[in-house]
Amino acid sequence: MRKTHDGVCLCCGKQTKFYNLQRGYSRTCSKSCGARIGQHARYERKDERIKAHIRSKKFYDAHPETKKQISDKLKSRYENQAERDKISKLVKSSQKFLTTMRSDEYRANMHNILVERYSDENARIKMSNAVKNSEKAKLSKTSEEFRQKQSKIMHDRIQRGELNTRYEYDSHKFMSLPELCFYIYLKEHSISFTYQRDKLSYIVDDEQHYYIPDFKVFNTFVELKGPHLLKNGHLWCPFSKTYSSAKEMCMQQHNVKMFTETQYKKYIDYVKIVHGIDFIKSCRI
Repeated sequence: MRKTHDGVCLCCGKQTKFYNLQRGYSRTCSKSCGARIGQHARYERKDERIKAHIRSKKFYDAHPETKKQISDKLKSRYENQAERDKISKLVKSSQKFLTTMRSDEYRANMHNILVERYSDENARIKMSNAVKNSEKAKLSKTSEEFRQKQSKIMHDRIQRGELNTRYEYDSHKFMSLPELCFYIYLKEHSISFTYQRDKLSYIVDDEQHYYIPDFKVFNTFVELKGPHLLKNGHLWCPFSKTYSSAKEMCMQQHNVKMFTETQYKKYIDYVKIVHGIDFIKSCRI
């Protein structure tokens, strides 16, 4: 008597061959599916997975040209949107995805792995540095698309009132992390300065506007500008999508020194090292 699973491939679910009454139906529809079933059985054992990883690493170390060929082939496949959709559909319809990866046990196990990984501060720093120093991150941060996206995010956050006051320290409220860290650095190094005290003015379309520099260090005005407020080396307004030429001219007339991301990063690093991340979080409002 034929059973429900007879004639159905255990790997892909396709129709399988019927041999005879004594042997019955084949377990898989092809040799490739049979090999996959065998691989799944072996890879359920941790020692077999480790052995396979060591074997593949040794092979690719000895044959770098083969590794590059496979890498280029995979890259060309994943650059094709139709190919990515096809692979995604195959994975999501596979038996393993539906029965294992969708299970509560699998999700709980992955959650515990991530919690364990991110509870280690050294592991977090290592992963963060790997992402920041990757070629993809460097290219994306300098692209026009990235800048426009960041401008929109900043605009939306300001509209929601999330950036009105972000940090509070020493009875001052700071609009950004760079301002807070630069303030702490100056104070702890006994450098003479004032914070947002002097008001400068400039004219746009016969209308007077005012601008207050972030700091005055000794007799020099200092302004901290993030990448979303600069474009092609000039001041950029992310709201009106225009250059702030009049304001930039005002800054030049008063010899305002502008610190960009690469320059003020050392002050953020200083506060993180001396006071720690928890201190910065405690200043948020």
